[in-house]
Amino acid sequence: MVALLRVALVTAYDGTPYRGWADVRDVALRPALERVLGQPIRVEAASRTDAGVHARGQVCAFDVERAGMSPDELAKLQYSLNQLLPPELSVRHTALMPSSFDPRSNLGKEYRYALSIGAGARDPLQRLYEWHVPARRGAPAWDAEAAAAAARALEGTHSFGALANTPRGSERKKVVDPVCTLSRVRLHRTGRTRLSVRLTGSRFLYKMARNSVGAIVRVGSGLCRNYTRWGRTEPPKRLIERARLAEALGSLRPDLALREASRAPAGRRLSPLAFGAGSGELSLEELQHALRDGAFERSRSVPLTAPAHGLVLHRVNFPPEEGPFAGAVAKVALEEEEEEEECQDDVW
Repeated sequence: MVALLRVALVTAYDGTPYRGWADVRDVALRPALERVLGQPIRVEAASRTDAGVHARGQVCAFDVERAGMSPDELAKLQYSLNQLLPPELSVRHTALMPSSFDPRSNLGKEYRYALSIGAGARDPLQRLYEWHVPARRGAPAWDAEAAAAAARALEGTHSFGALANTPRGSERKKVVDPVCTLSRVRLHRTGRTRLSVRLTGSRFLYKMARNSVGAIVRVGSGLCRNYTRWGRTEPPKRLIERARLAEALGSLRPDLALREASRAPAGRRLSPLAFGAGSGELSLEELQHALRDGAFERSRSVPLTAPAHGLVLHRVNFPPEEGPFAGAVAKVALEEEEEEEECQDDVW
């Protein structure tokens, strides 16, 4: 009987031309592995990224019929794969693992999302790697404190059902526990108008990372910062009257509700979404309610999903004693620390 070796890879890829991890695996990675190793290969990954989502630290593993593999042969495998793989995909590290190693059995993942906030023109060179959120005419400026408060609200153990999309295909019938734990959600300033949202959690529901970023952006946009449900400050009498009219019309004539909401003075616009009349911004209180109860109060769902191209699977966390793989993870962490020193302007 031929022995099976378990090999793990840390891969990075630009997800722009791919329809998700399965496409990366079937179109690029597996054909290269089979050509180098000369045998059929079945690849398993820690995360199934969506179409357009990128990865810096995707972990995958496969079995190969070999009696053994020296460190030099592992290095040669990595070199050969990177010569064959397309330019948008690379193997960063290789390691031999115990036969029981399963990349899906991990401690959690870290995702990072790149944002560009402000009135300036979008950077066309970053259009595939960040979400540009322009300032809207007549709307309040970006509220960094509100966005940071939304990030803090996401931390901890909650029912994230309101921040998850329904899976497609056969997985729609699966019953999934919506309770997840985000141990860390932070906003880092990486430039004058650029932010990095960093989410670390034990597990993520379908599109939960992108919806969490969308919620932070909606809260930080500030359209209903002080006026949704007559929040922290008392709005003017005229604004209250228009709010009541929009609320009364919300269920009967959404088109009129939108019109009434849009008539508020510039800089004090009401969010139509606050009155059940279409899409708009999100208040911190509504986000907290959704995390507490697992659903938003409104009958309509809130459009939260951030574009795929800003999201990066940055790292998959494993126990430190995971054999030779721990060395590869430590090396990746060291590289990340060097990168962190270059972009630690502000942390919220």
